[in-house]
Amino acid sequence: MMKLYHSTRSPYVRKAMIAIHEAGLAHEVLLETMRVSPSRDNPALFAVNPLGKLPTLVLDDGTAIFDSTVIVHYLDVVRGDGHLHPDDPDARFQAMRDHAIGEGLMGLVVDWYSEKFRDPAADTNERFRLYDLRVRLTLDELETQASRLADTRFNIAHIAIACALGYLDFRFDDLDWRAGRPALAELGDHLNARPSVAATKPYDDI
Repeated sequence: MMKLYHSTRSPYVRKAMIAIHEAGLAHEVLLETMRVSPSRDNPALFAVNPLGKLPTLVLDDGTAIFDSTVIVHYLDVVRGDGHLHPDDPDARFQAMRDHAIGEGLMGLVVDWYSEKFRDPAADTNERFRLYDLRVRLTLDELETQASRLADTRFNIAHIAIACALGYLDFRFDDLDWRAGRPALAELGDHLNARPSVAATKPYDDI
């Protein structure tokens, strides 16, 4: 059995979980669920990943793989059929570009939530205003690309975008990211209906 160090809250872990479902490997992966914090020692995780970050995938032979993008690549290309990474060079480059914006949005909202959680009273300062601006601008950019993405075969970019939008629903329901973005809203609904995405919806557990 492989082991995935896991959290039901993390959109990065969700990327790995979607890839696990896409590759049909759910029955081969043991989930080690834990909460990770920059201020909390976690010896079990440090023993396999000196960075102390989720997700970490430990293979059957004890090899540990870090970083959600690397884990998705391994699960899809090495253990799966490779459908998440297009063979055509131009298509793969486009998927990588689209993945970068989804991953970037994910990083913004995770960092924003972490700072809000540490200091809710700071939500009105300039730093938080810039988080809001960058998130909205990124969502506006995704709105311009949403119809094209909807017509593109499901790939690594769709995973990152689904996880970013899902985290907005999970932690920023007051932002109402769908308002004024009908194409992106439709894309989000389409992604949420995919079995691998529906099966990995974030929630608070521990």
